[in-house]
Amino acid sequence: VPTKLKILRGSPGKRPLNNAEPQPAEVTSPPRAPHYLDDIAKREWRRVIKPLVASRILTHVDIAAVEAYCQAYARWRQAEAHVQAEGSIIETTNGNIIQSPWVSIANTSQREMRSWMTEMGMTASSRSRVKVVGEAKEDDSLVAQLKRAIGE
Repeated sequence: VPTKLKILRGSPGKRPLNNAEPQPAEVTSPPRAPHYLDDIAKREWRRVIKPLVASRILTHVDIAAVEAYCQAYARWRQAEAHVQAEGSIIETTNGNIIQSPWVSIANTSQREMRSWMTEMGMTASSRSRVKVVGEAKEDDSLVAQLKRAIGE
């Protein structure tokens, strides 16, 4: 767990924090969706990027995680559309009844989404572990915010 999240969540085990953790630059304004995302992924990007930037946890090195989440979301939506149109059970050319491969794709994409959402604090349970310790001033450095949060 990143140190910034440990500070926000609290450290019930009172383990020492990593004061030498790299601090990538925080994303301060919502970037545009990458051109290579499909339309569904771009819509999801636009829906989630502003709240993620506003959370002040998103850094420039986290952008690929947001891209991966949006792509998994798009794949899930596409697979679900196939399941709705074709059903979750299909008949093979031999006459056997099997689960549609789209169900498996939807389930796998949903697991990927959940994993990325948890990493980025986008689920109710992952947010419930975060404590907001006060609003930081724009000119505050991350180090100063962290020190204030841990009482140094």
